[in-house]
Amino acid sequence: MCINSAIHSSTGFSPNRLFLGREVKTPLLLRWDICSDHQDATSQTDMWKQALENLKAAHTRIKRQYDGAHTKVEYNIDDVVLLKTYILSDKAKQINKKLAYKYSDPYKIIRKKSPVTYSLQKLDDPGVIREAHVSQMKIYRIPRH
Repeated sequence: MCINSAIHSSTGFSPNRLFLGREVKTPLLLRWDICSDHQDATSQTDMWKQALENLKAAHTRIKRQYDGAHTKVEYNIDDVVLLKTYILSDKAKQINKKLAYKYSDPYKIIRKKSPVTYSLQKLDDPGVIREAHVSQMKIYRIPRH
């Protein structure tokens, strides 16, 4: 009841108002004898149009915020990358996540399957081929001595 009577920030309306055309009397309104009959005479179709406009504006705002914080990553074939490891601590095996390597051994990109998915071949064992998402990879810089 609380969720359905709360005004959503993206639409500007509560779900009760959008789907029922009115606000439902909540126990708090009944307890305090608050009259909520002062609702405007907006038609249901006008309300839905306004909610749709509000949703589009919210989508644009969220997309701008997301795009501002993220950069597009693209790799080329034959680039050497490291893969992120997902190690969990295990006392029985004496593995401590905090002390484990964050990235695996180097892999070479052999094929681009999609803009964000690549086929990789392990450098020290060419028989090992796997796929990875760009979020799991980082470019390998060969250390200079």
